[in-house]
Amino acid sequence: MFANNFNPALIKKQKLLKMNMILICISLQFVLFTPFYLVWRNDCKEIGKENLAVSLTERFISWILFCPIWIIPFIR
Repeated sequence: MFANNFNPALIKKQKLLKMNMILICISLQFVLFTPFYLVWRNDCKEIGKENLAVSLTERFISWILFCPIWIIPFIR
């Protein structure tokens, strides 16, 4: 009736590739945030941390929401 295409080695390889893709995308999300962090750090030195309108946490959350690189492996 139906061919049995169950291959444990292939399934394991696919899961490993998916995990690698997830780790790469999450790492890329952090690496690409670096310029935003450097601007924030420079603003802290010039203005002072207390006088900033946006905290680093708010910048990071908005970065994750508006540029969701981390979601790419879950869509594929």
